[in-house]
Amino acid sequence: MSSTFQNPTAATKFLQTMRVLDSMNASSADLDKGIKLLGYTCSLLTVFLSPLGRDTMSSPTSLTKGLFSMHNNMSIARYALRIVNGMPSSIKAAVDGSWEYGDLDDYEHLLDEEKRSDGSATKKNITASPVASLAEKSLPYSMLGYYPLEALAYFGWMAPGMLYDEKPPTCHINASPLTKLWTYIRDKENHANTNLVSAASCCFWLWYIIADIIVQSDRVKRLTAAINELESSSNDSKEKDEMLVNLNEQLTDSKIMLTRECFFLLPGVHWSLPNWDKKPLLPRWLLTSLMFGEAVTGFAHSYMKKDRAMLGK
Repeated sequence: MSSTFQNPTAATKFLQTMRVLDSMNASSADLDKGIKLLGYTCSLLTVFLSPLGRDTMSSPTSLTKGLFSMHNNMSIARYALRIVNGMPSSIKAAVDGSWEYGDLDDYEHLLDEEKRSDGSATKKNITASPVASLAEKSLPYSMLGYYPLEALAYFGWMAPGMLYDEKPPTCHINASPLTKLWTYIRDKENHANTNLVSAASCCFWLWYIIADIIVQSDRVKRLTAAINELESSSNDSKEKDEMLVNLNEQLTDSKIMLTRECFFLLPGVHWSLPNWDKKPLLPRWLLTSLMFGEAVTGFAHSYMKKDRAMLGK
């Protein structure tokens, strides 16, 4: 028997880790994070295994070529997952507001008497700013633009004939705007190819990134102020302690989400440019490092939340 299972503590930790990972596989969002982490680990290895100062894929070895192929295959798998899961969750969020955080729990009654007499600051902490509220409401709508265009790019990469013809198609002068747009996309001579469709989808993704940075920055500011107010209160009730635990957990989550979006920001700009494939904004080592950093942060965040929930903490 291995030493891992001879040690009850190690065995318990190992089994808990397996339970958490199994639980994460039941969520499409968490499954995507796992595949993304594996993919960008492969991509980052191609950077480290290439000679310093040289484009990592200019003269690939059999190892780096294989690792990069694995990264590409995992990226394509993630496209397919989002085709199935992306639109339904976005439409649902646009209809019922399920992506919105809402106000913080009202904690004014837990403050000292003199602070309760003027609750304007407290109410400001509880409610999101108008700009953050608008940004939050826009999140699902950005994805309603992102997912269809991304799916179109996916089909273009997998079945190129869907997006362009070898011979430019013709379009009647009185055709509808949608027909004219589709004809333009399919015209290879216009260079409106799959990569340009992908860039258009990433413009909507960049919208999401910027909006979420606004949302999470506002939440970090309000949660920090609320925690400071509560900690300065002489109230020593159990309700106050539970409120502080809850607010601190929310603050940690928002800080991690903000970190993830900051990792995403430059790649979002990079892939939103129409010539990202021919004249990339970022060198591949930087692009890969940023995406790997986000992948590690996102996966670790999901793991910690699942672990916390399963342990009842």
